[in-house]
Amino acid sequence: MSNTGDAAYGGGGGYGGGGANSPFNPVNQFQQDIQNFGNSPNSLQNILGQLEGATAPQQALSSLQTALAGNQYNINTQQYNLSNQNLEQQAANQEAQLGISQQQLGLQGQGLQSQAELLGTTTGLEQKEYGLQQQQYPEQLAEAALNYGANQQALTGNLAASGATNTVGANTQQNLLSKNYGYQQADIGRAQQLSQLQQQGTTAQQQYSAADLARQQQNLALVAQSNGLSQQEVAQQLGYGLAQSGLDYQQNLPQLLNSLSSIWSGELGTAEGAAGAVGLLGGSSLSPSQVGSASGLNLYSPGVTPVG
Repeated sequence: MSNTGDAAYGGGGGYGGGGANSPFNPVNQFQQDIQNFGNSPNSLQNILGQLEGATAPQQALSSLQTALAGNQYNINTQQYNLSNQNLEQQAANQEAQLGISQQQLGLQGQGLQSQAELLGTTTGLEQKEYGLQQQQYPEQLAEAALNYGANQQALTGNLAASGATNTVGANTQQNLLSKNYGYQQADIGRAQQLSQLQQQGTTAQQQYSAADLARQQQNLALVAQSNGLSQQEVAQQLGYGLAQSGLDYQQNLPQLLNSLSSIWSGELGTAEGAAGAVGLLGGSSLSPSQVGSASGLNLYSPGVTPVG
């Protein structure tokens, strides 16, 4: 039985459309039904147009929100990469500075080592010089003693030749000769003592210089050790910074995914609402057995009631 007279399908009467005496042609009638359904507001094309029109604003908003979320993801990725590059560059700069400092410490250590070697050389030479100087004093004493003995013999011979051995003048000359010898011995002794005092001062200065060089070398070793610890600290800070940057980047990912999920959920809800508004959801069904009775649509044959 046909429903071509249904106003919902654009029909205007019963089969044939030409009066009671018009012959019935099923093919023509079916084509007429198709044409009427195409012009009907319940046609699938019109329904889809209504759905598209109802969901277009939400789709546009969802597309914009998705683009913004993607842009935010790209920004987070760029920030993550820039942060890592900055951390690595800072660590490289610090490592370079520590490397230069380490080289400077090495040069200073070489300088201190050279000074210590020079001090050892000069100390050895001065000790040899002191030993040579000390050898002259016994020789000078021996020479003074020889001169004194020779002068005494000469004076005694002269006095004896002149017959003035026991005179006052002879005694005076003997006393002068003895005093002069005593003065020579005293001068030699004082010179030897002075040389010993000078050597003691030189030795003390050398010992102080050696101790000062040792202190400088120890301090240099401590600074080098500190530089080594600083290099370890730089490596630790770099590792911590990269790990923290990675955690921040990972924390941003769930937020972006949640944003995308909310966007898609909103878009799906809008589509469901629009479908319900035109009768596709909310108790209606697109199955061929229910569309005709629930929403006035007939997917078997537009405008024709299924037989049975």
